[in-house]
Amino acid sequence: MRGGRVLDKVVGTVLPLVRLPVTLLEGVESILQQLTTIATRAAAVLDEIEGMPARIDAVLRKADALTKKVDGVVAEAASTLTAVQPAVSAVAALEPGLITSLIEEAAQGVPQLLTAVEERLLPALASLEQLVPVVEHLGVQVDHLDATVADVGAMLGGIPGAARLLKRGATTAAGRQ
Repeated sequence: MRGGRVLDKVVGTVLPLVRLPVTLLEGVESILQQLTTIATRAAAVLDEIEGMPARIDAVLRKADALTKKVDGVVAEAASTLTAVQPAVSAVAALEPGLITSLIEEAAQGVPQLLTAVEERLLPALASLEQLVPVVEHLGVQVDHLDATVADVGAMLGGIPGAARLLKRGATTAAGRQ
């Protein structure tokens, strides 16, 4: 049995040595797979980083445009405040009693104004609206009248001596003006 043990020991010692190249190859293969995964991830990160300057530039351009718009709005607001400052100062200088009486008078005048608009202006506008078809019809009639006058002028031109009468009429009309 002792010989079996020695043989087991020899086989146990030699077998790992024989398997050593396979183990080394498996280890190298695992390392290569991990390196390939890392390289793929690194390439993807580099691709993302590569486009960043253009995106950052676009964001900076948009921020610059927005800043200019905000500057314009601020300048316009400052201009408006400057323009209303005299009115604000004038109102601030008024006596509180005067302001109250102005507001009360305005409050009484607004209903009167609305009543006048409802009772007088709106009916007048409605009447004018009814005249629209009449005015359109008159425009058509004037167009027909122009054609009739032209026809009458052509007929008069064919009558002997009519040219002299038309000339005398034009001279008389010019003298009246």
